[in-house]
Amino acid sequence: MQGVVKGLAGSGPGAPAPYVASCRIVFNSVEAFQGDFGPNGKEIMADIPNYTDQPPVVQVSDVVVG
Repeated sequence: MQGVVKGLAGSGPGAPAPYVASCRIVFNSVEAFQGDFGPNGKEIMADIPNYTDQPPVVQVSDVVVG
């Protein structure tokens, strides 16, 4: 009997990733991004293949209100 696989990926080790993910992270400044994301960026980017087989696309943009 096989165990139940839980989690977002929903597949076993070595199985193709079944999802394409989208994420939007908002920072008040480039400095805030560098301070918060920078120290963890390598680990976050290394985790992407656990959820999708699509290459990551990083886009930097301004949010304009009003």
